[in-house]
Amino acid sequence: MKFTHQLVLGFGILTLFVLLSGVTGIIATDVINSKVETLTRVTGPTVQIIDDMIINTAQMNRVLQEFAAEDDETALEDLRSEFDSLNQQMITLQANALELINDENLLENLQTADKKYANFKEKATTLMAARKNELSTIDLKEQERYKTLKDAVNKQANDDSKELIAILNEVSTRVSTLNKRADEESLAALRTTYTVLIFMTIASISLALLFAIVLGRAILRPINDLAEAATKISVGNFDATVKETKINKELANLTNTFNKMSMSLKGMLEESPRLKQFMEIIPSAEKPTSKPERYSIAAGASYLLKESPTKKAYEIFVDKVTHNYQGLCITRMNPELIKKQYDLQKTPILWLSDIKDSKVFSSSDLLLISKLILDFIVKAEKSVILLDRIDYLIAKHGFQEVLKLIIKLNDRVMVSNALLLIPVDPSLLRAEEFSFLEKELQVLPEAGDKVELPPDLMKILSLIANRKALGKMVTFKDISHELNITAPTTQRRIVDLYNRGFITIIKQGRNKILQLTHDGERFAKSK
Repeated sequence: MKFTHQLVLGFGILTLFVLLSGVTGIIATDVINSKVETLTRVTGPTVQIIDDMIINTAQMNRVLQEFAAEDDETALEDLRSEFDSLNQQMITLQANALELINDENLLENLQTADKKYANFKEKATTLMAARKNELSTIDLKEQERYKTLKDAVNKQANDDSKELIAILNEVSTRVSTLNKRADEESLAALRTTYTVLIFMTIASISLALLFAIVLGRAILRPINDLAEAATKISVGNFDATVKETKINKELANLTNTFNKMSMSLKGMLEESPRLKQFMEIIPSAEKPTSKPERYSIAAGASYLLKESPTKKAYEIFVDKVTHNYQGLCITRMNPELIKKQYDLQKTPILWLSDIKDSKVFSSSDLLLISKLILDFIVKAEKSVILLDRIDYLIAKHGFQEVLKLIIKLNDRVMVSNALLLIPVDPSLLRAEEFSFLEKELQVLPEAGDKVELPPDLMKILSLIANRKALGKMVTFKDISHELNITAPTTQRRIVDLYNRGFITIIKQGRNKILQLTHDGERFAKSK
């Protein structure tokens, strides 16, 4: 066979392998894209919508409970407006969920949830009307009748909200299962593609070596370059490329196609870690310590710590995880150093990094971080989450996106038995950005800061301390009466003290009892 015929035959065979690799890659890419579309367009957003519906339901029930216990007319109107706003959001979320879900069983569950929500909303309307009638009527018997009706409907509405949340949780779990199945199928398709392409690569190497001997020195070097690059790819180096030759057109086309194949393979394999959006983290408790708890911080709140370096945040975190809290640490520091420095044996640590390593749990994706934290809060009985170095996330994603994440997490924390700690160096943010964080989060003072209270807040703190010394409880009404201030003013000042971590608010029937926290008692004694 002439040299020209051998060359044509050799390149024809090599091209066939390349085409087969390309077709395999295209078919596999279509399969993977269909699964990824299921993840990104349907199941992922559906889980988000269902989670938002759960949060909305909890918030509406909270508003309803406050409405049932509120006496002030202005406050009642504000609560009614808040309830109506949440209702509109719930209607929108229901419509969005129905557009995305096409599974018959899930649709049946959603219809059940819609009916349960309609019952809840009907009872809410009855309760609000009964409460207003109770406050407006003068007749004592009528008042008692409306009160009895309100209490009964309030209990029914509370039960309906719990049942609704249970139904939505079931829907969320089932959608997450579908999501995980699509993820597994896409990874299986990727593994198959990898195997086929490796086989094609090895075959191409063998063929190239054979023709290098036959065709001579004229094309020996390009073929050797192809073999060397293919070998690098077979061991995982997907940056390998081949310099295009000018000896003839056929070899130039071959090297160009090979380089495209290498880039395509590299792209597909580098995308595989991003498909793992629903990693399972099991909350685990550290070994309890016999030392007393150092930090008395109210659960159900997110705290902003103004400090650099973040020493106090880690001290609070370790204090909590060694006192019956289950912790999740998200940090830019090396996880192994964190574990050694603070003796954390079981606490999961997410490294804020784009490094893809099977031995390191790492990601900087906001959607993944949000999902991990929300799932962790749901699974853990008592959880504490340390979100360190949000300045790194802001640099990657922008302040607005990170602020949306913090607002979403704070909403869930407020209706959970959880703590969220966010240490921040104020010098790394602009003034208006830091102001947004201060408004959304409760601010813990910097280590060593001297806390000063305005005189009006100090009077309330002293009154609660004095009453406690006499063995008496203090309510909102007691504060208004003793200090001769209006109910709205009383509420604002008490909320301010609560946000500072000096008091806790305990509901007993229609009354809200005020008690000092450990920090509040210590501050009152220091004055």
